[in-house]
Amino acid sequence: MKTVTKGNEGAEQGALAVISREFKEARGAVEKFLAGRLPVDFFLNSAGLCFRKNPDLAQCTIESRKYSVRHAAQLGLIPGLQVHFLPFKDNKTGATNMVPVIDYKGLIDIARRSGEVKDVYARVVREGEPFRVRGGTNPGIDHEPDYASTKPVVAAYAVIKLMNGADHFDVMSEAEIQRVRQCSRAASSGPWVNFPDEMRKKTVLRRACKTAPFSMFPPEVHRKLQEEEDVEFNRAKLADFNIVDEPGPEPPKAPPKPQKTTIDPADPAALRNELKTILAKMNVDVSDKLLFEAGVEDLNACADPEKLQAAIQLAKDSQEGS
Repeated sequence: MKTVTKGNEGAEQGALAVISREFKEARGAVEKFLAGRLPVDFFLNSAGLCFRKNPDLAQCTIESRKYSVRHAAQLGLIPGLQVHFLPFKDNKTGATNMVPVIDYKGLIDIARRSGEVKDVYARVVREGEPFRVRGGTNPGIDHEPDYASTKPVVAAYAVIKLMNGADHFDVMSEAEIQRVRQCSRAASSGPWVNFPDEMRKKTVLRRACKTAPFSMFPPEVHRKLQEEEDVEFNRAKLADFNIVDEPGPEPPKAPPKPQKTTIDPADPAALRNELKTILAKMNVDVSDKLLFEAGVEDLNACADPEKLQAAIQLAKDSQEGS
């Protein structure tokens, strides 16, 4: 158990103050990375809470901190809820790096955003539960879960139901899942310890996503998921990836506002069209009165710019006064 003294408590507070400054400086970049998927203040507050809950994260290298926050933002995942920041010591360099680990909820969220997925879920199978996997030309899964059971887990499966009516699934035995866990840097810490069933679901769902139709995810999401897996399983170093200057897709831009067209004050045809547009929104009796006051007897035949301009001004004044 970590002993808290005034000295290390002060050091932790100082480190958290540094993190707070980093977040303020990075706010603009994080907002671009999020691309409108999450409110930037909510995202940064969630990330800050991760550092307050685990002060060891503040001792990680600044490069790994930037990478982890950027990675979570680009995928639009909530730190501490859908993606977890974990510290790992590099035995070769002695440095401590922060590594982002996506959990089951994060992977589910990414899959559902694709527009190709109707439903997606994963389940663990416990000892004694009726469970059968069918292969052949009519593949499927039959499972009767016992939600009150605390017996050991024997398998896990993931199901992805696509919009086109097709079902895609994968199944992993507990032995397979544990082999994957042992390859992870986070095998003995973080969500694998605190939420083992959620990580079992994530493991089988990640494998199912690999063999699902490629169109389920945009290419950049495929790349980010592979990148996260490579870092988690120590197949790549953070230095292999661009840490800073890679914003996510730009948020959708608002359509340009229509520009007002300038009417030639000497063009009767243009003036008549302008006047007709305004009068069309008014009561017939009111429009007739305005034309009479402006001296316009026949709107379709009027070619006097001064009378038409006078009628337009009267109509506009009437609209503002109503």
